[in-house]
Amino acid sequence: MYGTFPPIEYQMMIDVSYRTERALQLMVPGQLVEGFVSKVSSNGLTIELTELLPSSSSLPAVRREIADFRIKGLVKVENLASDPAKAKDALKEYQIDDVVQGLILGVEAGVVQVSFCTDNTELKLGYIDIDVPLPPKIPRPTDYIDKLTRSSGFKNPSCVDNLKSVLGLSTASPQSFSILRPISMTEIKDGEYYDSLRKSQRSKWSMDTVASGVECFKKHQYEDALKHFNYALEIDTENVEAMVARGALYANKGKYEKAIKDFESALTMNHTHSNAKKYLVETQTAYGRDGPESGLM
Repeated sequence: MYGTFPPIEYQMMIDVSYRTERALQLMVPGQLVEGFVSKVSSNGLTIELTELLPSSSSLPAVRREIADFRIKGLVKVENLASDPAKAKDALKEYQIDDVVQGLILGVEAGVVQVSFCTDNTELKLGYIDIDVPLPPKIPRPTDYIDKLTRSSGFKNPSCVDNLKSVLGLSTASPQSFSILRPISMTEIKDGEYYDSLRKSQRSKWSMDTVASGVECFKKHQYEDALKHFNYALEIDTENVEAMVARGALYANKGKYEKAIKDFESALTMNHTHSNAKKYLVETQTAYGRDGPESGLM
């Protein structure tokens, strides 16, 4: 299973009128659509369309959310039931806010013509009762990322594999996997991918935090300095400079065991770090001379 979240044009802030126009052009006869009844009249049912659904093996097996398009659907009385004699009686069975499914007949003047009639016994058309599973309705957030992270499939480890299978995508190469063809055909250097950029950004942010900590250290603001060094290591756990600086702070305050641990960790990450080597020897000497830790931090 994977969650339902908006298509990429939702994030790109494409004008809703253009998206609606394109959605109407893509609606084909025979496609299954879902919505809720907004009006009941002698002519039939007016419905607010909320989702496009797959109705046959020839159509993509994905649900497409279209609620924000405000597209109207019309189910004429004669399309409420396969038996014309039962059509008017069928109208009485519906009320406002009923959730319904139907097959698209076509689009006329921006209104989708929908039918509840079909020869396919496997399709459930008309009113959807409690025995028909509905996709979870995600509260509408203020931005795309919020909605994406609320999706039930966002943390599902098989979500990507399932989508690849459904959409017929391959991960053999970035070009074959990406659905953004113009972008995917552009050569991207290794250092410009998300992981590399994110690592570079974190490293710089962490080093800036270390610099702030060193300034506090020089001013004898030891508690503030320690907070900066700890935060720097939260941002980048592999920041050797932050590890060495914190070790120096511990050593300065007589917390020899903590200092030695930091210097040894720093040397594990960078065995040639000169300050880590120097401070480790000095701290071990002081620890042997002064005994157990006597610092106040």
